[in-house]
Amino acid sequence: MKIMNSKNNIFLFWGIMDVIAFLSYCLFSLARHRMPFISDIHAVIAIVENVTEGNSSSILLFGYFICNLLMLISLPVSAFLFLRKKAAAIPFACAQEILRFITIKCSIAIFPIVLTLTGFSMLAVNVGLFLLSEAIKMSSLIYCRKKQSAEHTAP
Repeated sequence: MKIMNSKNNIFLFWGIMDVIAFLSYCLFSLARHRMPFISDIHAVIAIVENVTEGNSSSILLFGYFICNLLMLISLPVSAFLFLRKKAAAIPFACAQEILRFITIKCSIAIFPIVLTLTGFSMLAVNVGLFLLSEAIKMSSLIYCRKKQSAEHTAP
């Protein structure tokens, strides 16, 4: 049996986290009797129609919704790239990081699930866990990138 190296373990972990994040979004939507994506689209259209057209708040809301939608759509793509150990996983995850900061979506999907299930809601803890999550992800991906570069330059 082949022992997995640290890069494979890191890729497996982040792939599983993205699968959990996507599934939790779908399950929490269904638990609230909402269809994932479709209910969100209808809600945003209704809100934007109620806000004065051209109003900065409607533009910001619509922009946030687009970023959130892109983030959710990117999760299965990211999971696929990580679980298949594709080289594109690291640059894709780095680009995805922009959406994560805009939408405040933790890379360690278990953090928001535990907070939601326990009902614990404290802004400092939520922000702290989000920042910790992203620091862990970025540092692990930098480690993988350096390891990848070292493998390619080794004689």
